[in-house]
Amino acid sequence: MGMMIGGYTIFGVVYLFTAVGATISIDSGEPQVGRPLLIPVAGPFIAASRLSSATAGLGLAMAGVAQLAGLGLGIGGTVRLSKSRKAAQLSAAPGGLQLKF
Repeated sequence: MGMMIGGYTIFGVVYLFTAVGATISIDSGEPQVGRPLLIPVAGPFIAASRLSSATAGLGLAMAGVAQLAGLGLGIGGTVRLSKSRKAAQLSAAPGGLQLKF
C-alpha cells in the first residue's frame, strides 16, 4: 500500500507544479509551451521540444520523468495490493446470497 500511496503522491505533486507552471506560461503569452504542460506525463516532453532553452527543456523533461515514475509506482503498488488481497466473491446458496472475502 505504501508503494501505491507514494507513487500517486509523487505523480500528483509533480503534476500540480507543472500545471501551475502551465497556467503561468499561458498567462505570460506562451500558450504553445503552457498548453501541453496540462497533459499528464506526456505534456512536459511535448513542451520541452518547443523550447529554445536547453536548461528549461531539461527541467521539463525531468518533470516528465518524475510524473512517469510516480504513475508507474502508483500503478505497480495498486496491482501488488490487489493481488495480495483476495477478491470478494458473491455466490448464490440455498439460504440466499453470500459475500465472501
